[in-house]
Amino acid sequence: MYSSDLSASEVLAAEARRTGTSDAAFKSVCYQAHVANYGWQDWVCNGWAAGTEGKNSAIEKVRITMSGNGRFCAQAHVRNYGWLDQDCEAQGGFVEVGTTGLATPMEALGVWTENGGMLRAQGHVQNIGWMTPTVWGYGHTIGTTGRGLSLEAIRLWV
Repeated sequence: MYSSDLSASEVLAAEARRTGTSDAAFKSVCYQAHVANYGWQDWVCNGWAAGTEGKNSAIEKVRITMSGNGRFCAQAHVRNYGWLDQDCEAQGGFVEVGTTGLATPMEALGVWTENGGMLRAQGHVQNIGWMTPTVWGYGHTIGTTGRGLSLEAIRLWV
């Protein structure tokens, strides 16, 4: 949807223009996935899928930016490493979780807002497909852990 070369703030500004929403009322989440064998994909926002389906190519790393929900955090569960450190940022900045260059698929992803803002998410998991969407608060995840199944695509929306 938006070039992978854009910064987080440029992506949020472009999404605000696309939706015709004023900055004061603008709530949005945009994200991009680094996928095995493909590299960084373009940024997508508000429910569009990032990643692949049916290509057996795992998400390895994710970048997420938000507006209108205050401070937010993300954490990745990566094969052979488990849960990595969380990354938190103020709205308009971006978090980046996962790995690149290690051939370690992401198996699960957690994202939350620190002020309890509403966020929904859905994951596409290897051999399972799209899982039931989740309303997130602290500690909820999409994907699986301990099953050796890769997270292949994600959808986030506010």
